[in-house]
Amino acid sequence: VLEKGESIALKEKFAGKMAIQTEKQLQQQAVLARTAASNEVGSVEKSAGKALVRIEDKALEFEQELAQDVGNVEKEIVKDVVNAEKEIVKDVEEVEEEIVEVEKEIVTDVKKIFSFGR
Repeated sequence: VLEKGESIALKEKFAGKMAIQTEKQLQQQAVLARTAASNEVGSVEKSAGKALVRIEDKALEFEQELAQDVGNVEKEIVKDVVNAEKEIVKDVEEVEEEIVEVEKEIVTDVKKIFSFGR
């Protein structure tokens, strides 16, 4: 049979052991939670890194396509300008030929006018 003081001492000892066990369990749970959170952050970070790489690849691909498109547009513009320039030169040559013909007619008319009396 236990005396009253011994009974209380045993109860306190048991309660202390229970508190220690509960504290250890809480510490273990905290470590597990921290590890899980760390793993989750690592996983999210890796996913974000992969997504960033994909975005960078798509941006580079877009830039290359854009540069190619700009190059093609420039070539078309140059081709159009060259064609327009050829048309202008052709028109100028035709006008020059017409001017030469008109000048010949004027010279002929002037000769007729001034040689009329001779």
